[in-house]
Amino acid sequence: MIRVFLTSVFLLFSLSIASAEPKVVVSIKPIHSLVAGVMENVGEPELLLNGTVSPHDYNLKPSQAQSLQDADLVVWIGESLETFLIKPIGNLNLASKALEILEIEGLTLHKYRGIGEHDDHAKHEEHEEHDDHAKHEEHAGHEGHNHDENSSDPHLWLDIENAIRITQSIAKKLATIDPENKTQYEKNATKVAENLNSLKADISNKLQNTSKKNYIVFHDAYQYFKKQFELAVPTPVTIHPEIPLGAARIKELQNEIAEHGISCLFSEPQFSPKVTKVIAENTDAKISVLDPLGSGVRVGSSHYFEMMSNLANDFGECLKN
Repeated sequence: MIRVFLTSVFLLFSLSIASAEPKVVVSIKPIHSLVAGVMENVGEPELLLNGTVSPHDYNLKPSQAQSLQDADLVVWIGESLETFLIKPIGNLNLASKALEILEIEGLTLHKYRGIGEHDDHAKHEEHEEHDDHAKHEEHAGHEGHNHDENSSDPHLWLDIENAIRITQSIAKKLATIDPENKTQYEKNATKVAENLNSLKADISNKLQNTSKKNYIVFHDAYQYFKKQFELAVPTPVTIHPEIPLGAARIKELQNEIAEHGISCLFSEPQFSPKVTKVIAENTDAKISVLDPLGSGVRVGSSHYFEMMSNLANDFGECLKN
């Protein structure tokens, strides 16, 4: 009787070990959403950055550092976005179990643009559309990751075609780590990709009647969204959101609002609204909020879709004819 009992316990223990879900840690909400979709009916990934915190200046908690140590897979954008992860990933020797999104082949990547590059809207519009896609398709994942004007813009999840490629790459990586659930990951990835294609069509339809009005964004995070849905080139308040803005730049932006009749000034929930309020003083510009991380959207597999739809609504409301 005791032998039968012990055998049963051993079998149950062995089964629980064999079916244990992989421990996956993801840096930001939009990518976490895609990972959650791929892991549906298998497990739940852990999210590092929740709420309105910014990946540009985040400090890792001890409990989160432990989660990184225990993870089977860590998914992050790369050094030019989550600078707080560079040292932990390097120290923990996570290279073999870390998926750096910027290193995925086949992504469309665009370089950071300097402040001056946004001023001549018409001149750069056509050049960027033809040059970036051809050049960065080939070199996706092979450029430097310093957060400067010569590195790849890491806000690549705002291109839905990129999101599809990311989803496929996540499924492939998970299947390698957890081959028992390979079929489920592939099935989920196909479903997520289908929904992403539908999302792209919906947003294209929603924004097709928006005007080419100039607008100002807090920082240069939207060129992927802008290019995919053919919006005007925005003027960024700053290239480096972690660096305080000077009085000269504020005056420069106020002059641009007056000269070009700019009516839309977009802030972000991750950064203080004081700067945009100062810029908008004594101008006719209306302040709206864009949230490229979906900080106010519930965490989960539907997050990416709601976040992108919200962006489309916010752009559409401000830029409508």
